[in-house]
Amino acid sequence: MAEYRISERSYRRPAGAAQQKHVCDGSERQMPASLIRIINPDSVGRLRREEHNRLKTLAFDKRWEGVVVTDDEFRFQLVNKVFTEVTGYTQEEVAGCALELLDSGKHDPVFVTNMRRNVHENGRWKGELWCRCKNGEIHLEWVTIKAVHDDGGKLINHVICFSDISERKLVEEHINHLAQYDMLTGLPNRMLFRDCLRLAMLRAQRENRIMALMFLDLDRFKEVNKALGHEVGDTVLQHIASRLKTAMRESDTIARLSGDEFTMIMEGLSSIDEISLLADKILEIFGEPILIQGEELFVTASMGIATYLDHTDSEEKLIKAANLAMDSAKLEGRNNYQFYSCATHAESPVRLTMESQLYHALERNEMFLVYQPRVDVKSGRIVAVEVLLRWNNKDLGFVPPISFIPVAEDTGLILPIGDWVMHEACRQCRLWTDAGLTLKVAVNLSARQFKNKNLLRATVSAINAYGIDPGLFELEITESILMNHTESSVATLRQLSDMGVGIAIDDFGTGYSSLAYLKRFPVHALKIDRSFINEITQEAEDLAIVRAISSLARSLHLKVIAEGVETEAQLQFLQYPECDEYQGYLFSKPTTAEKISDMLSSGIVIAQPG
Repeated sequence: MAEYRISERSYRRPAGAAQQKHVCDGSERQMPASLIRIINPDSVGRLRREEHNRLKTLAFDKRWEGVVVTDDEFRFQLVNKVFTEVTGYTQEEVAGCALELLDSGKHDPVFVTNMRRNVHENGRWKGELWCRCKNGEIHLEWVTIKAVHDDGGKLINHVICFSDISERKLVEEHINHLAQYDMLTGLPNRMLFRDCLRLAMLRAQRENRIMALMFLDLDRFKEVNKALGHEVGDTVLQHIASRLKTAMRESDTIARLSGDEFTMIMEGLSSIDEISLLADKILEIFGEPILIQGEELFVTASMGIATYLDHTDSEEKLIKAANLAMDSAKLEGRNNYQFYSCATHAESPVRLTMESQLYHALERNEMFLVYQPRVDVKSGRIVAVEVLLRWNNKDLGFVPPISFIPVAEDTGLILPIGDWVMHEACRQCRLWTDAGLTLKVAVNLSARQFKNKNLLRATVSAINAYGIDPGLFELEITESILMNHTESSVATLRQLSDMGVGIAIDDFGTGYSSLAYLKRFPVHALKIDRSFINEITQEAEDLAIVRAISSLARSLHLKVIAEGVETEAQLQFLQYPECDEYQGYLFSKPTTAEKISDMLSSGIVIAQPG
């Protein structure tokens, strides 16, 4: 009688019996024939082979990744369906072929040799491989290679698993690009710029070559955005980025840090003159108009340059130096470049000292006013004065307005200082009126004052404090300030105009001119910028501009005032365009109120043209 033991239960089958008594715990029951068939030794072996093949299929043919089995020499033996789907090669096509069939040519021989050595020594290797498909396409694959040995330790096979990561790599590269590059211009952003700067400084130190960092900031770019819209502003930035790429060398790095601020890293330079040539080349590209929607737009830039090894020994110091030089370029009138120097570096602590002193300037009576006469062209008599602010500090000495006005703007001190100027101008106007001298006073309005919601109250307060005729008070506002107007500021100027206060546009013709604001604002006078007057006797273009402005003003019933008249010849030329008033050194430099009183009392006039 044959006996089979399954799960420690005994079954006996008498010879020739159709059914079997089931013996368990001393009792007998019949055993189903189906169970007898299952436990047949031959059935068990067959089932095990089927299960083995099923699992092999799941592990090999049904895998989501490609699988290749090679011999010990990396010759194809077996591939799965995914391999065929990805590469286009069938089992029959690759059988016996060397693995080099998939060689993309993108890996050098040293890489392949090291890979095989790693498999031989460590039994496995994993990494990225470029593989060429049957149709010639090249895919990036994540590959794992494992060596298989027999019981005796002999290498018999390699099992290679791979998955296509080309799309994933593209996504990773895209994410990396977004993290390191500016989306608008395609230039490196601040993060990548810092990496590039660090490497450039290391190379400069190693090669003992000059490396320069340039900071570039577009002049009055905010006015472009506000006047023409951010879409136009973005288009301008893209044009600038494209032009910078054209102007710079291939070895240079151009980055956009933020807004309208760009940086250039220039390497492998042999002299400072080479830097100047590059800077001049950049200035030239800003001299060309940008054509947008059929209109020409001119944009200028201020640039600061600092060199590595000459003045700095760290990234932060180099960046700070270039920034200081750029600020210096702006103070020099914009549209130029300045090199960092010890003098530039000294401006930083001086500025801090200036800020500190400026806070106490009014209480210490360090501020005072001077007045430049405005003369009637026909009569030659003084009809108005432009009020100009001056500062004499006990520690800093006489500080020029071009230095302390920007600081006052940045700190907000321009508001109390501006209020003081208006009150002092009105006080002096009252003194002249009481002396029987009728004279208009014109006060310059800064950008911060123009935007201040208390402008109307401050102006009315100054006028009422001294009881002067509002018609003797005038506000001068530059074109660039008007371009940043708000509806509230327009309303304020209209209220002042209704009171009789005059509104004049200073430096007319030098900003992003849009004649639409002449219609919106209650403007009474246009002041022609001195840059057009300087060469009026030699340059036909300047004379044509002055005549055009005068003609425009006449048609709009506006007064025309010429600034910066220094010679008789200039005054002679102003007669034909029919300017109403002029001011400049020809008649008088800015002077004290006492000297203005003397001029008015004596009835001084200047010989008139013609």
